Amino acid sequence: MKQSSVINRLLLGNNIVGLPGAQAISQYIRFNTDSNIDTWYIAGNHFDSECISLICDALATDTKVKALWLKRNPILASGIVHIAQMLATNQYLQTLDLLNTGLLDEGCEILFNAFKSNHNLKHLYMDTNGLTVKSGHIIRLHFEQNDNHLESLYLSCNALGDAGSCEIASGLKHDKRLKRLGLASNCIGVEGARALVDALVDHVSLQQLNLGYMKATILLGGLDNVIGDEGATEISRLIRLNKQIRSIDLTFNGISQKGLIELRDALKQNRTLTTLKILQFGQTHDGITKEEIYNMIEQNKIEWGKQILDHNRTDSSPLSQSKYLEKGQQLNDDINFPEHVMEIISYYRTH
Repeated sequence: MKQSSVINRLLLGNNIVGLPGAQAISQYIRFNTDSNIDTWYIAGNHFDSECISLICDALATDTKVKALWLKRNPILASGIVHIAQMLATNQYLQTLDLLNTGLLDEGCEILFNAFKSNHNLKHLYMDTNGLTVKSGHIIRLHFEQNDNHLESLYLSCNALGDAGSCEIASGLKHDKRLKRLGLASNCIGVEGARALVDALVDHVSLQQLNLGYMKATILLGGLDNVIGDEGATEISRLIRLNKQIRSIDLTFNGISQKGLIELRDALKQNRTLTTLKILQFGQTHDGITKEEIYNMIEQNKIEWGKQILDHNRTDSSPLSQSKYLEKGQQLNDDINFPEHVMEIISYYRTH
């Protein structure tokens, strides 16, 4: 790779390269000044605290690496100390993936303390880390500082529950930057859903809310969200009143036909939502209601595409509906699959 000027991403996941691999990566980042690699996907490589310390030392003042994917490494809270120290001096890294790295609440606190001096990180993955209401409180305090710079915060398959999600919701009332919030599979019920809706009704930037289901939930010993029909009523309020959110995931939440009808009726007053995931386990839904929801979502995509394509056009003749829909779908994909994800996209890398 030292001889190549065209490689800009290294996807080395699930190779268990251990300490020798960490040493080689550290040396490459530190001494290869001509490197064009801006994305290191080094998940599942048995990197412990010692390994992470080497990589973080190399990244301390780096200005090339924008994405560091570390999921499924045994980093633990002791390794997060090194990551936090790196974030205190690194002013370039934008994406940090710590999914299933054994953070627990202790690691969460260490990490969020680093954000008091780091304002460049935009996308943070903390799914599957045993986070509880204590971490919810830590995140609340972060948002309450009115200095959040994160655009994406993924917290799925933890143990936040209603209490933890209520803590986060309280903090979100002070935030104006977050665009994506992932809270799938956190045992969130109607109380948590209500608190989140209260916080997000007037939120000026959030575009994606995931209260659905993470595919690895059962394997990892997690619990579904269970907002049910009462929670669907709360989400319906969000759909009616918030004009920024484009994507909501409610997969596997115990929502019956009654709740589905409320969601459908709310959509009649919404022109911005372009993704609404409503698949429910063990529930029977009327096909007509589902089709009505699908059609309204598609129409919103068309309207979004029309708004963008017709802006500043000199030709007054309208484009076809299919052209508008194609553009709307592209814009919708950009919300659900942002650039930093598309750069490493594959099934096993994103689940």
